[in-house]
Amino acid sequence: MTYSASTELTKRRAVLQRRLERSQAVQISLGADIAQIDDAIRQIEEIKAKAKLESVAQQRDKLTRTLLDAMRTSPEPMTLRALALVVMEQRGLGASDAKAVSVMIERVRVAMARQRKKGVVRGEFGKFSKAVEWTLA
Repeated sequence: MTYSASTELTKRRAVLQRRLERSQAVQISLGADIAQIDDAIRQIEEIKAKAKLESVAQQRDKLTRTLLDAMRTSPEPMTLRALALVVMEQRGLGASDAKAVSVMIERVRVAMARQRKKGVVRGEFGKFSKAVEWTLA
């Protein structure tokens, strides 16, 4: 009887060993699949990041074009606030929200500083105010 119990246990161990080996093979296969999916996700994220950068650049260029057009049509120099209000009006944004106006003024300031660095515009302090008035160079 001891012999048959030992044989049964050996058979049972062999079955469990095969199951373990199969599950390890499945684990390896799943690991490889996960690695491929991770690579695909990484590539998609890189493409999305590049598209976002291009989108930001396009928005920045559109803002700059709007500002320069406003300055071309204005008979007098314009302040950052006046330029920001022109941009907001053209975009259909309300100028009643002080926070939105403040954000737009900051965006306009950055755009004008970039254009001043390129030599496209120049800013000078107004005659009767502390605000910088911007003109085309």
